[in-house]
Amino acid sequence: MYLLYLVNFCLSVKGGIHEKITYEVAGLIKDRQYSHVVEAGGFLFASGMIPIDIDKGIAITDNIRQATEMVLNNVKKVLAAVGSNPEKVVRVTVFLRNKGDLNSMNKAYRIFFSDKSPARSCVAANGIPSSAPNEVEVIAVKVDQQFVRSLYRRRTRLPFHV
Repeated sequence: MYLLYLVNFCLSVKGGIHEKITYEVAGLIKDRQYSHVVEAGGFLFASGMIPIDIDKGIAITDNIRQATEMVLNNVKKVLAAVGSNPEKVVRVTVFLRNKGDLNSMNKAYRIFFSDKSPARSCVAANGIPSSAPNEVEVIAVKVDQQFVRSLYRRRTRLPFHV
């Protein structure tokens, strides 16, 4: 029941689920077919990112561990650009060109999300752009998680009806 309150609270912030804000992040390739980040219902939905150094434009294509570190660093930069951070990530989807890279990718992933790992799916995929070894997309919470946790811990009724 409290999870339902939490979900409804998240959907009610920022004018509700109907409001959608799109962001283009400096340094990322602009593509008219998608936005870099979309904010809706208190969540940030970041489009898939590949291991390209945003500042230098250099791609990493041969070392999966370095590629994972680079793409997760990009996630951190993108989230910072829209007022969030990796601690607010609740869901990650990882696409791997080679399923044999899973263990090496996991080593870098565990370091980045060392404390409380978000929910995650990992999929082997051939169609990753630019011959990148991996691609990562995330969903993060925009609202203050401390506030939401304090409501849940105190079992406080939220100011709306279900």
